[in-house]
This record gives sequence, structure tokens and C-alpha cells, in this order.
Amino acid sequence: MSDLPPTSILLPTTRWTAACAELAAQLGDRNELLVIHDSVNDPVTEQEDPPEGIRFLAAGEPDGCSGKANAIVAGMEAARYDRLVWTDDDFHHPQTG
Repeated sequence: MSDLPPTSILLPTTRWTAACAELAAQLGDRNELLVIHDSVNDPVTEQEDPPEGIRFLAAGEPDGCSGKANAIVAGMEAARYDRLVWTDDDFHHPQTG
């Protein structure tokens, strides 16, 4: 077991990408991955049998900011843990360490 505190990983996206699967595969037992999308109609919500530790969160339509900024704010408010990581869905997330 790691000595690191639990972490909430915030991933704004509207579709399931390779990055979603990579991050899900790297989750530790005490971490969570918040897949933050705009609405329940986004394609990412159709992901069947998502891996354990993933929560889907509809951020809603942005008001006075970008969709990504809106998603990050919604994710920060919903995160279970104080240690946060923000990332994007459009690049490779290799496992480190």
C-alpha cells in the first residue's frame, strides 16, 4: 500500500478515449477518476462496464467560461479527496514509477 494520500483525477471529456482507459488502468485502490462531461447525452456516458474507481459527472452547460473550465470546477467540487490532478483526454498517459 502506498504512503501517498488518496487522489482525485479530473478528466474533462465528452467521449471515451484511450486516455480514459489508460488512467483507469493506473488507478490505485484509494484513488478515483472523475470523468467529467457536459451532459447525460454525451457519448462517454454510453461506456459499458466502466472500471472500478471511475465516476461519471455531468458538469452542465458553462456559464461565462469554457466547457473545460466548467468541468474542472464541477470536478473540484465533487472530488472526494483534497489531492487533485487535472489532465486532458487527448494524449498518451504512460504509467510511471
